[in-house]
Amino acid sequence: MSFGKDITDSAKKSDLDIDVVRGITARAIFEFIMAAIVLCGIGYFAHCHINNLLNESMAESVSRNVGTISHSVEHEFEQEIHEMHLGASMLEKGQVSVESLINVSNAFERGTDNTGILYKDGSPVEGSPKNLPEHEFNELAAVFEGEDVIIYHKGSGLIFAVPVELNNEICIFYQQYSDKDIPKLFGIVSYDGEGRVTLGYKTGEWTEISLGEANGKFYDDLYVTPGFFEAYSKAIYNETLENGRVVKPFDFNGQSYWIFGSYVYDKDFAIFGMVKREAVSAGVDYIHTVMLGCIGLIMLILIMFGRYSIKNVENKELRQEKLMALQASQTKSEFLSNMSHEIRTPINAILGMDEMILRESKEPNTLEYAENLRHAGNSLLGIINDILDFSKIEAGKMEIIPVEYQLSSLLNDLVNMIHTRADKKGLRFIAKADPDIPCILFGDEIRIKQVITNILTNAVKYTEKGSVTLTVDYYEKNNDTIIMTVKVQDTGIGIKPEDLSKLFSAFERIEEKRNRTIEGTGLGMNITQQLLHLMNSKLQVDSIYGEGSMFWFDIEQKIVSREPIGDFEEAFRNSLKNHKEYHEKFTAPDASILVVDDTVMNLTVVKGLLKQTQIKIDTAESGKECLDLTAKKKYDVIFLDHRMPEMDGMETLREMQLMTPNPNHDTPVISLTANAISGAREQYLAAGFKDYLTKPINSTHLENMLIKYLPKDKVKITKVSDDAETEQSAEELNLPEWLAKVSGLNTKEGVEHCGDVDDYLAALKVYANSVTSGADEIEAYYNAEDWKNYTTKVHALKSSSRVIGALELSERAKRLEDAGNAGYIDEIMKDTKPLLELYRSYIEKLKPLIETEEDNSNKPLIDEVELAEAFEAMKDAAATFDYDSMMFIFQSLDEYKLPENKIEPYKQIKEAAAKLDWETINNLLSEAKTDV
Repeated sequence: MSFGKDITDSAKKSDLDIDVVRGITARAIFEFIMAAIVLCGIGYFAHCHINNLLNESMAESVSRNVGTISHSVEHEFEQEIHEMHLGASMLEKGQVSVESLINVSNAFERGTDNTGILYKDGSPVEGSPKNLPEHEFNELAAVFEGEDVIIYHKGSGLIFAVPVELNNEICIFYQQYSDKDIPKLFGIVSYDGEGRVTLGYKTGEWTEISLGEANGKFYDDLYVTPGFFEAYSKAIYNETLENGRVVKPFDFNGQSYWIFGSYVYDKDFAIFGMVKREAVSAGVDYIHTVMLGCIGLIMLILIMFGRYSIKNVENKELRQEKLMALQASQTKSEFLSNMSHEIRTPINAILGMDEMILRESKEPNTLEYAENLRHAGNSLLGIINDILDFSKIEAGKMEIIPVEYQLSSLLNDLVNMIHTRADKKGLRFIAKADPDIPCILFGDEIRIKQVITNILTNAVKYTEKGSVTLTVDYYEKNNDTIIMTVKVQDTGIGIKPEDLSKLFSAFERIEEKRNRTIEGTGLGMNITQQLLHLMNSKLQVDSIYGEGSMFWFDIEQKIVSREPIGDFEEAFRNSLKNHKEYHEKFTAPDASILVVDDTVMNLTVVKGLLKQTQIKIDTAESGKECLDLTAKKKYDVIFLDHRMPEMDGMETLREMQLMTPNPNHDTPVISLTANAISGAREQYLAAGFKDYLTKPINSTHLENMLIKYLPKDKVKITKVSDDAETEQSAEELNLPEWLAKVSGLNTKEGVEHCGDVDDYLAALKVYANSVTSGADEIEAYYNAEDWKNYTTKVHALKSSSRVIGALELSERAKRLEDAGNAGYIDEIMKDTKPLLELYRSYIEKLKPLIETEEDNSNKPLIDEVELAEAFEAMKDAAATFDYDSMMFIFQSLDEYKLPENKIEPYKQIKEAAAKLDWETINNLLSEAKTDV
């Protein structure tokens, strides 16, 4: 009985345990289900909330993309209009012809189908290819009111139009882009190749400007699906036209999209487009597992917030950088376009002064240096023109202008530029040319010269020992054309095979660490290759590292004259040996000319170049001053600068022709211009000029032009005697005996520099009386460590000492001048004291010439009018750096007693003259003149 009871109790206990387990299990299941429901609810709520945030973020992202696209299209519109205005401006100024402008526009990389210029009646200007259809022309009529117009028509394409003034009439300058070419101009693809963008016009016509590459067929198929385009248009077109910009989700056939629209360019145009939702969201909206926990939810929000915040900052920075880049590019273009005239002015002065050295010097070495300087200066002018054209290369607007040229002249210029550099490095420069190559060819001489110069300069730079060889060969392509082969071989450092790809990269230099001491920007070879490409050629290279390189190219040139060049190198050497001293071709003391230029240095150069012709020269620095002078005086010839502020040369000529009365109505007016471009002669003749002369001014061209246009009865042609060069050497020197004993003084060279004995003695006297003050000035700047003014003073000492024949002192001053320019302070500290000792030793050496306080009571007091005339004459002499005339004026004034208030200024002027300090002389004369 007890056993059965135990069994019963055990069964009851077991059932109880099962119930408990079941209860616990049920409760756990219930709690799990409730927890799951709660978690799912939280997750669903979070999912909905995040999904809404995501949609808002995606809408914002799409909106930003729409803004970028619309701004980009607007920028392209504005850029196109801006470039057309530049072309129109150049056409109005006569800088390009109609045909040239149209050809350049049609060849531009945007791919325009049609460019033209139309009159008000719709007819094309001469050189314009065809008319526009009437309805399109009518829409462009606003151009005649001075407005820019952009229109679009299906089939005709996109048309840009700006006003341009031709023949005193406003015309339409237009450019047309076809539907097939518009995507190349405005193509924008977002979201990794997804999406589609169309450009709509106010008439309701539209064209595709971008189709996603990844799913192009998908979008094409979608657009032709029945009902899609109607639903799409209803959802976006009208709302865009009302609100200006719209971004919204769009569902069709179970697929989700983002559609967008935005105004472009003053509401005449709008862009419309669409992209699949997943292309924008990139799968973020499917990440639901992150929503199961609070931390995941917070992290997701933070990630999303951080992502879009960073993207906003990046987009803002990119827009700012783009704006800055555009502003910098515009500033650079404006700077390059305006600097040409300014940069030619100092070159004009350099070449003009060099011409005076060639005329007046008798030293063979000086003549050779000056001849090389002239060739190098002319080459520098060409190189500067090429540098100014570099912006055109970047923009794809560089022109190749072929002309007739002498090959021997081109080769001579190259030899003169390079052999001096090679000599300085101890290199042999070898020049070879086939003696049978035709002497006169037709091609772009300036570009060819620049290309070869760049290659030769690089060869010399990177060659430490050995030689550089220039070889010019040719073979005939046909009866009228040759293929000229130019090779440059060097024994330099060579180029590693892996560096050859960097050779033509802009701003990248090979082996920068090894070549850090060699100057250069890395642009030379890049420019060279691009210029050769424009001339249908290519630069090729063979190089062995450590042994040297060979650069070569073939270029096609037309034959103008088959006469062979012969041995050009021997001919050049002979030309230097046979250099004749300059002698004027004519004299015209009764002739009177007017030279007008806004740069005083240019006026000085012209006066110096014509000094020996004895022509009477008046000058003017503005168009207004020119009109005042020509209204009062009859001139035989007028030289008129083209580019001047306020009133340029052409405007001045027009005003001159309209003057009544006009004593110069039949006077030849010749244009002075620094822009010798193709068609310049026709441009100036059409404006009323008789001829034109390019700057820097060539003295031979200047004299030939005057012989041609001056009245024949006023011109006396001169003949140069074969014995003219020996006349000065036959003159016996008559110097004081004590002067021959002065050590360190080469009196023979001093007399040659000054012209004759009297002028030499006068120069010596002025020099001797300035030694004390000059040495004290140098020492003062030395003690103050004012190296800029110190360098200026030793430069003046170098020049004045060379004039009197103190050659050792001049050479010491030159070395210290070079040290000052280079910043070598140690050398200045070491050598200044010996310089000053040698300089001051001339106080004793030239003691007989040093003035003492003398009794001027017996000298007549100079008349105030005569004194004023003397100061004016000194100012003219200083303006032309005429040392001889200055010495003559000093000699004349020393015969008179000066007013008390003029004694000290006169002494200071003489001291400045001894140092050839022309700027100080001009300042002192200006101050003295106001008191006379």
